[in-house]
Parts: sequence; structure tokens; C-alpha cells
Amino acid sequence: MKIWYCQFDSSKVGGLLNQEIFRHMRRVYDQHEISVPNHFLEIPRWIAVVDGLLGEPENADFREFPNGTKLGILAYLRKAEILLGSVLDSNFQQWLYASEWLGGHGWPGRIILGGYISDERVAELLTANSSVVWCPTVDALAHWLPDMYTGGAPSYRLFADWDTVPRLQLSRGCKHSCSFCTIPQGVEENEWADVLAEVDSFKPLSFRFVYLDDKTFGQAKNWTWLAELYMVIKEYNPAFEGFWVQTTVGMLTKWAEEWYFEYHIKIAEVGIEIPEDTFLKSFRKPYRVKALPGMFAALSKTGLEFVPNLIFGAEGQDYGVTADFLSEYEDQIAWCNLFILTTYADSKGAPGVADTGDLDETASGRSWLSMREIDEMERTVRSIMDWVELKGE
Repeated sequence: MKIWYCQFDSSKVGGLLNQEIFRHMRRVYDQHEISVPNHFLEIPRWIAVVDGLLGEPENADFREFPNGTKLGILAYLRKAEILLGSVLDSNFQQWLYASEWLGGHGWPGRIILGGYISDERVAELLTANSSVVWCPTVDALAHWLPDMYTGGAPSYRLFADWDTVPRLQLSRGCKHSCSFCTIPQGVEENEWADVLAEVDSFKPLSFRFVYLDDKTFGQAKNWTWLAELYMVIKEYNPAFEGFWVQTTVGMLTKWAEEWYFEYHIKIAEVGIEIPEDTFLKSFRKPYRVKALPGMFAALSKTGLEFVPNLIFGAEGQDYGVTADFLSEYEDQIAWCNLFILTTYADSKGAPGVADTGDLDETASGRSWLSMREIDEMERTVRSIMDWVELKGE
């Protein structure tokens, strides 16, 4: 049985600005000597997870497709008997059209999908082709592929020797309730045996850093495992340098020194978003601007590379505030992650969806922004990308 794990080319997804951001991030990673795959910034973790759960099927393979619905691509898909994919709002139309086309051309296979889209969009996919099934969790594969499901640990065998930054998960969920976020509230720690098995799965890969996929690193108590996990990874990968985390202003202020010197954390992303208290309050962010000097003072005692996550496209946003933040802390910022404010179907309280375009994190247009405001936002994002790259030269 021929099984394909399908991924659309991330470098061509969305509007022109999103594609520029993708190319910008590749240049930034090159400046920092962080090697990543050509057409997406990381190996899709879902493929490793599913391949392991299915016991590394003999006839399974990875297939990457250009972002689009060209006839040649659709015809090529018919060579597989089972297609598996992860659906986002940014690639929903590709999967919908592919499902309709395959269903209308007598393809006898099955399409097994999961991902992060609304119930309404799931229903559209199921209606498009009777061979489409939806898995709300990866464990649902046990129902659709019972003869193959083994429940094994993640496997990166299909990506042997790829340069990447693999993701490791110590916990699931988050205690915070940021308005634009869809992560379930509450934290569940993963078992040591599962974490160790995932670390072992990285052996075929080439990497310098491991990204901690915990949504707010430091909330789960098992972050102290990193000291031992560092030694485990270092033993089979001498090039390994340490961990890359996503956390909060408060956590980094409290733990920066200990994390850096004792737990080998080298890069920290923090949700700065819009450094203005009015927006931080409306976003329900767990910090206020007055906390920033303390965080940067703590960072100055370490060699941590600091990466702010920044949001653009909020109604009434003054981009000068973000520019002032970047200017004030320029010497302590490694690079920036840039995001357009997006209203997901199950977010915890972001602006209501007035247009389906509001769901697409890879598009610039938002129903609450005028064309002039969209143009101003795009110009601001481009100027920050230029600033970051000049810093890195």
C-alpha cells in the first residue's frame, strides 16, 4: 500500500508579504548559521509523529508539492493509495480542490487529514470527497488504519541527514489566555519515557539546536530535564549546542541566568507582540511594558539570543511604538519573528471574523483595516526586515 505524507511548499504559501517574510527568515538563519530545509523552515513534525505511530510503513514516503492546484500535481497524487496531510487555513483551498478533483476522477484511494481549521471547513472537505476522513487527533489513526497503527515513537527516517531544528515537546497547553491564541488552557506534562524516545528519534538528523515546542516554556515543572537531555543529545551529536525556547517576559526575567548557564538554553523567543499596555491588556498578555527593562537586565548577564515575536495589523496600531522598542533594545535583539494579527476560528477572544481572509495568517488583508492601513503595515514589516538583516551583517 503506497502511502504519501504530503506537504505544500511553505515558501510559496500566502500573499507576497508572507513569501517575503519566509525568504527573509532564511537569510536571517543563514546569518546565524542555522541550517533549515529549502522550502519550509522546519521538518513537519506531524510527519515524524504519524510515521512512528504507523510503525514506519514500508511503502510510505514524503512528498512536497508546490503551493497550487496544477493539473499535473493532482494527477500525480493519484499514484498513491493513501494521502495524509495537515490542513491549515493557509492551505485549505489546495486540499479542498485536490479532494474534489480526485473524487471527480474516480481515484479509489483515501485521504486522511488533520490540522487546525474550523468545523465548517472540515465539513467542506468531507463533502468534497467521500474518501476524505478527518482525524481530530493523531490517535484517531488507530480507527482508520487499525492494521498499521502501532503507537510507536516519532520517526525521522524519511529525513535522514536533513539540516533542521527539530522540535521536542515536554508539555502541552498553556496557563495563559491570550486573546488571539488557540492553545488549550492548562498544562499537561509529557512522560519522561516519551520525551526520551523523541530525543532518540532525532539521531538521523543534522542539527545544532533543538526547539522546545512547549507553548510557554517554564510553566511545566519538567523543564529541569534539559540538563540530562542535553547530555543525551550531545553524546550522539557532538555538534549540538543547546535549546531554543518560547517563553514570557516574566519567565525570562526570573530564569534567564539559570536557563543559560545550567540548562543550555541558547535562544529565547518572547511574545512582545505590541509593546503598548493598551494592546497588551486587550490581548490579555501576561506582562506590561514596565517589566521590559528588568527582563533585558537579566538577559545582559547571559549570552542568550533574544528574539521578540511581534504582531502587526491591529486596529489603531501605532507602528512607531514597535520601532521605538526595537531601537531602545537593538543591541540585545538577535532577530524578530513577524506576524499579522489573525482571527482563528477557535481563538480565545480576538476580533470577530468578518471575512474568511481574516483566518489566513499568510495574507495581509484584514476586514478591520483599510487599504491605506494595510499598505502602512506592509511597509513597516518590510522596513523591520531590512533593519534585522543589516544588523546581522
